[in-house]
Amino acid sequence: MSFIRFTPKMMIYLPESFEWMILKSGVVNADNREDVLANPENYIESSVWFSWERFFTNYLSSITQNNSIIAYQKHTLKPFYLERRVKESILSVIPNELRGLFE
Repeated sequence: MSFIRFTPKMMIYLPESFEWMILKSGVVNADNREDVLANPENYIESSVWFSWERFFTNYLSSITQNNSIIAYQKHTLKPFYLERRVKESILSVIPNELRGLFE
């Protein structure tokens, strides 16, 4: 994840992906989630995954697939992810300087 400030009014926030943000927020858990986020290079094989975004999408989908309430699908966001507390947790991953843009 990168956050770059060019000027007080110009910033760029580059998370790995939306799925990475969900995982980073902790609203979904898996035994090795923290290690995957801390050391993604140990899990993402470039010959298998075109991008880290695709890896994180697959990873999130696979760890939530057995729970119909939180089962993640990129094309349809479950109501769980839109609940206030969950949405706030996901947005908390965004640097403070940018959070106001999403409220």
